[in-house]
Amino acid sequence: MNKEDSRLGLIEQERHAYIDHNWGKIISTLMAEYWDPAVQDYGRMTDPETGEPQKDPFRLSLEDLRNMNTYLKRIEMMNVISYMVYYSMYPEDRARIDLLVSCLGKLSAGQGLSPDEEERLLSGHDHFMEKWGYSDPAQFIEDNPLHGLGIG
Repeated sequence: MNKEDSRLGLIEQERHAYIDHNWGKIISTLMAEYWDPAVQDYGRMTDPETGEPQKDPFRLSLEDLRNMNTYLKRIEMMNVISYMVYYSMYPEDRARIDLLVSCLGKLSAGQGLSPDEEERLLSGHDHFMEKWGYSDPAQFIEDNPLHGLGIG
């Protein structure tokens, strides 16, 4: 396994751990309609392959997870319209997801990571895996629903 593949593996581990840790919150967001200010109408997250409403959090990309933080709930009450974020994310988690999206984009395009990105990716990995419920890499492999299917 080359260095880029091992980095992609770390990124996928963190994506999976984040989804597993926030499963209930993500599911409730997937089931809700959010306000899309670009089209001034309600929308839902859809599966890019089928166009059907997305139901499986593990099919969400890191970009989907990052963008969920921008979805709004429109509240109309007494001739006043208010908006609130549907899916809130801790700033530390948001920064980590942003880093993972950036690193994944570069690695997928065949570009290397800068020394700073490499350091932040590697030095933060164990912290976030523990924070999101996986203190032992073997536990992640055993708990991974894709384990045994040749894709996890």
